[in-house]
Amino acid sequence: MWHVGSRKVVASMPTCGAVQAVTFCDDKIISGGAEKAIYRWRSNGKLSGRVPTTAESTFSLSHVQHPSHNSYSLITAGAGGSVSFYFQ
Repeated sequence: MWHVGSRKVVASMPTCGAVQAVTFCDDKIISGGAEKAIYRWRSNGKLSGRVPTTAESTFSLSHVQHPSHNSYSLITAGAGGSVSFYFQ
């Protein structure tokens, strides 16, 4: 994670493959890339979850927040034209 003000790396978020998509959801960072998994990170760079995906690679992430339920839906698009939906 890059801190713009100090122009320094403040956290490293290791994954098995190259990261190709990132989205921010509240205080969480959600990433996906060249592996069959989506990662959820805390803003301090600590891993808080890993979810397997059906796509070999994820190219796009989008989320929709549901304030009345204190939850969100995550939509992923990946290799082979796959689209997946996840709910929290």
